[in-house]
Amino acid sequence: MKILRNYNLSYVDLIKMFKARMVTHEDLAFKLGKPDSERLISIRHDVDVSLEAALRLAKHEKEQNIKSTYFLLHTADYFDYSNKFKKQCHKILEYGHNIGIHNNAVIMSKITGQSQFEILMKPLKFLRSCNIEVLGSAPHGDKVRCREYNLPGLHNKILWEKYKPYDFDLLYHAHEFYREGFVGDGGCILKGWCWPPKTEKVTKYKNLKSFKINIVKKFNGLSNGLMIVLCHPRWWK
Repeated sequence: MKILRNYNLSYVDLIKMFKARMVTHEDLAFKLGKPDSERLISIRHDVDVSLEAALRLAKHEKEQNIKSTYFLLHTADYFDYSNKFKKQCHKILEYGHNIGIHNNAVIMSKITGQSQFEILMKPLKFLRSCNIEVLGSAPHGDKVRCREYNLPGLHNKILWEKYKPYDFDLLYHAHEFYREGFVGDGGCILKGWCWPPKTEKVTKYKNLKSFKINIVKKFNGLSNGLMIVLCHPRWWK
């Protein structure tokens, strides 16, 4: 069982709170889900630090019949282009999940002077050379490097102001999906929003009761819509 320690909440219980059909981000890109006629939930994992934690969660999800997409950070220590890393990626695929790229190209371009395109294509080419299909990207919020190199307010999501996913042979980036709700666990704190009202202002919830009332109950009360759940494997022990 994987638990978000600040709430004594199991990962499976979080996902099953939402009364919705589960689809992957790739399903959404291929238009296999119809959020205009049903409630859908789609799970994204940003693997910022520990690939071992991601593997444990991927296995747990398989046991619970949950399918998701793991976005691997190309500037993380674990992304070392080794045979071990390649095998770990294939293990995630064996568990029935998808792999995406966790984009840190904008910030790294500012630091190194290398083009954003070259920075992102290098890890993509490696993964694809290992027979690992990558169809999507999600932006990394690299606050540590932004503080270290005095880059206030810079975010990797602006990559898509210059490029399109197809420039990298991708189908989607994670922020392009129109959604009625969002849940995240950044800093081991549940946060999110759900329409109505029509706002994407993220609220932090210090207790589970408030989260259920303001996010879960609202979404489950909708006749249709998409809920995106972003979980970082490092927080689920």
